[in-house]
Amino acid sequence: MTGKTNFQAVAQNCSQFDSRLSLIKSSKGDDIVTCLICNHFKEGFCNIDKYDPILSNLT
Repeated sequence: MTGKTNFQAVAQNCSQFDSRLSLIKSSKGDDIVTCLICNHFKEGFCNIDKYDPILSNLT
């Protein structure tokens, strides 16, 4: 998976995902969920340590 895909996959599987923005709509009309718009994701890192464990379970 690429970095962008990783952020989306992790956010979709994270029980603590908390969007700081209204969700962005894809061209299909679906909401795009990504770590990049999560309140817990600051300066490129998940500040509640969910990113790495979720990613490792997905791969």
